[in-house]
Amino acid sequence: YIVLPVIIIVFGVYFFIFSDFFKIKEVVVKGNSYIVSAAIVDTFQNIFAEKKLLFFKNNNLNLLNSQNAEQEIKNKFPRIEEVSIEKQWPDKISVVIKEKEVMEILCKSKNISVSDFSDCFFIDKNGIAFDRAADTQGFLILRILDNRGVDIELDKKSLNTEFLNFVGDLKNNFNNYLNYNIKLIVLDHPAQREVSALVDNWRAIFDVSGDASKQLFVLKEVMEKEIKDQKDKLDYIDLRVEGRAYYKLK
Repeated sequence: YIVLPVIIIVFGVYFFIFSDFFKIKEVVVKGNSYIVSAAIVDTFQNIFAEKKLLFFKNNNLNLLNSQNAEQEIKNKFPRIEEVSIEKQWPDKISVVIKEKEVMEILCKSKNISVSDFSDCFFIDKNGIAFDRAADTQGFLILRILDNRGVDIELDKKSLNTEFLNFVGDLKNNFNNYLNYNIKLIVLDHPAQREVSALVDNWRAIFDVSGDASKQLFVLKEVMEKEIKDQKDKLDYIDLRVEGRAYYKLK
């Protein structure tokens, strides 16, 4: 009456914890586009190697702490926004990840120049730099030249939400008001209260705390009614005073 329950308990502990039946044999990664699946699998191997039960690797499906593993994966891959680990008994786990969406590309200036770039980083919707980027841009993603002289660090907030939203409004509406595309966004102001948009050989200076559409409307009016055929001579147009525009010709 005593020995039999002990044998059953010992056998049960061995079967559920130490036997190979529940040993994780397959890690399936889903939802990744940029992060290599093998890198996620390697992370699990490191987790198993570092966290042992007695002398045994903690690669038993029953012993895997999903929440801790999810946090370790997010810490190692800043590009991941969300991660979920699903246990599939007896020996398989599925890792479902959602990668961060690229909002803009932030580049650090070498010599405080609009044409001399150094490190570039992908920026997410929260203004956090999460991965290095090539010095490039497209129609949907603008390159922002950072002239503030501050360091851009991975997994750290580099741009505030108000600034990102304003740049997004500029990007989405600029072509609707003018037959131009923004070549480059230049950030000089330490508090991110002002921003310049480089257009052809001239630039427009905006107030980030104001309404982007209203400033674009004023810009359109000035270009059509005052600048007209002097676009080649235009140096900049300053739109930081609400409802007004000040411009300089070369």
